[in-house]
Amino acid sequence: MSLQFILFIDDTRATVDWRGHLASQIRLRKIECEHGNVCEIEDNRDHDLSRVDDPEEGYLFFRWRLHCWPEQARTKAEQMELARYLREVVEQTGCRVVVGANFEDEL
Repeated sequence: MSLQFILFIDDTRATVDWRGHLASQIRLRKIECEHGNVCEIEDNRDHDLSRVDDPEEGYLFFRWRLHCWPEQARTKAEQMELARYLREVVEQTGCRVVVGANFEDEL
């Protein structure tokens, strides 16, 4: 089972810069999470503001993607904890966040 995950992030309603807030909450470089993962922010080339409110697939058109994958052995529980934490931190800025992962139904 793959333990990587993606946060799909819509910042159209954000009250503060989510990237700055995230950086202040965790140790980032490229971004390197202190939880044994590498995370990378990507501008979604499929971003389409007219489609983000679709209840079933709108998240696919959110502006940002935050990809996270473990660099070392991680358990599913550890990855789930990290995905929940990152989602909560980004949601604090007013962004909408959807987690895409093999374990997304368990979050």
